[in-house]
Amino acid sequence: MGFWSVLSFPFRKIAQFFGSKKVQTALEKIADLVPEVQSIVADLQGVDPRTATYLDIVNLYEKHSVIISETISKTPTGYGNALLNLATILVKRQKPGISTSVIQAAIQIALVALKAGG
Repeated sequence: MGFWSVLSFPFRKIAQFFGSKKVQTALEKIADLVPEVQSIVADLQGVDPRTATYLDIVNLYEKHSVIISETISKTPTGYGNALLNLATILVKRQKPGISTSVIQAAIQIALVALKAGG
């Protein structure tokens, strides 16, 4: 059984815990989106926020033709937030209309899976 099919089971358990159709729908959207965002996450994963420089982040934004519209804190946390924001923008280009929270949850899960070797 693959990672993505295994992923749906915990999401169903979470949705049952909350007992809400709205929660279940959101979790299903996240699970459906994870495989689709994996390539974007893999591309951005080449820049590690713990060792990146400001120029690394700027170059990545330029590579994807995204204008930096926020101030980036020159810290690993700031770089991590900038990478999450960039990934979110790139997903929104492909999947307009999906909420930012759903997109960012899918991005985080895809990142965990990639780091785990999935």
